[in-house]
Amino acid sequence: MTPESAEKFVMIRRRVTSLVLVFVALFMLLSLVTFTSTDLPQTHWPVTGAFRNVCGKLGAQLAQWLFFNFGVASYLAVALAVGFAIRCRPSATCSTPG
Repeated sequence: MTPESAEKFVMIRRRVTSLVLVFVALFMLLSLVTFTSTDLPQTHWPVTGAFRNVCGKLGAQLAQWLFFNFGVASYLAVALAVGFAIRCRPSATCSTPG
């Protein structure tokens, strides 16, 4: 592998990592904002069957777990994911082939 192709691979990997973290942060934010305690049968009886969470059952479970374990500080997890995404993005000062 040449140094140019290795640098290009690293840039692509950092871009993909950054995009994945942005999507994870967006998913977490949407699931936290639209969370209602009636979505999951563990917290509400009788079971309604329909999820009000925009992210569906997975989003409702994630939001319940985050709120149960961390409370309002769950929003810090979103901020951390965004911070890591910004940190992982490729630097504008890196040279691009071509």
